[in-house]
Amino acid sequence: MFTTNVPAAAVPVILINFKGSVIGNDAWLEWTTANEQNSKEFVIQRSEDGSHFRAVGVVNAAGHSTADRSYTFHDEEILQEKNYYRLQQVDADGRFEYSKVLLLRKSIIGKEPIKVLSNPFDQAIDLQLGSVDKGRAEFRVFDMNGKLLLKTNRNVNALMRIRLDIPSTVLSGGVYNLEMILNGKRYTVILIKR
Repeated sequence: MFTTNVPAAAVPVILINFKGSVIGNDAWLEWTTANEQNSKEFVIQRSEDGSHFRAVGVVNAAGHSTADRSYTFHDEEILQEKNYYRLQQVDADGRFEYSKVLLLRKSIIGKEPIKVLSNPFDQAIDLQLGSVDKGRAEFRVFDMNGKLLLKTNRNVNALMRIRLDIPSTVLSGGVYNLEMILNGKRYTVILIKR
């Protein structure tokens, strides 16, 4: 009879912690590893329901390290009320493991039909919708003389957050009106461009 001792497989990454915080409308994630063997990358995944995750970024891993290593990731996507994150720790040979799931909460203020969260704004307008109907909304930006400068359409629903990217060539510094038309109703708010 033949016997042999098979050593236990080395853990490719020892994750010490995985945490995050909400600053403004963005998520800041950070994690630390104590040991990495044959590690390739960390794929950052986000979900709004805690079940269906999609990749939102990649951070390269150390490869081989026995020292503590710190990593960070800044998610600039507009945050919803509940934001679930996890790390997919990918090895050089393609194998992977998931971290624990991290929940970051951003309180939702739903009293106003539409509220500007980034006012004054630079390159993007962050909006918080209140208790509005679900549907296809048209967003229009007018100057103070009533001239239409920008128009875009989005599918929306109640308590949703939206980011409208504004090309730098469209608006200069000043005051503007933002209009949202949804299911025949018109909502208007004032914008200030830096």
